[in-house]
Amino acid sequence: MATGMAEPIGAAIPRRTRPRFARRVVWEQHYVWGRAYRNGRVVCAHVGVTIVSDVRLAPTPKIPRQIRVRFLEGIDKALREELDELVRSRGMRCRRVAERLAPIEIVWDEPHGWRTGGRRSHVGRLEPPILRSAPLGEIEFRLRESTT
Repeated sequence: MATGMAEPIGAAIPRRTRPRFARRVVWEQHYVWGRAYRNGRVVCAHVGVTIVSDVRLAPTPKIPRQIRVRFLEGIDKALREELDELVRSRGMRCRRVAERLAPIEIVWDEPHGWRTGGRRSHVGRLEPPILRSAPLGEIEFRLRESTT
């Protein structure tokens, strides 16, 4: 600009190529409470479930995009020992520990008005957590779909 006036921010970028992140919602997050089962037996009475859906990929109501769980109260002794070992281990050992864990079923009641309502369940295997230096009730484990 030869006039000496300051250009507005982003003026050098053509309007069509400017990112429009603020206008788009790319994911939605939903929190519910549930229970954890293994072989038909309750292994955790109070589980915090976070469901994250990627809106761009249009997930079906039956298969949420990502499920993260926090084990809060009423944790079975055997499950607590497995979770402690998973949290304490690092690197490839952590992956091997996660692969050894038996699949776990998380059951929650959907509130009416979100998706279709009703009872939902998801069977999967726990993945190693990212946050490790916190009390067990604050650590989120990702639940990946079980192939077996």
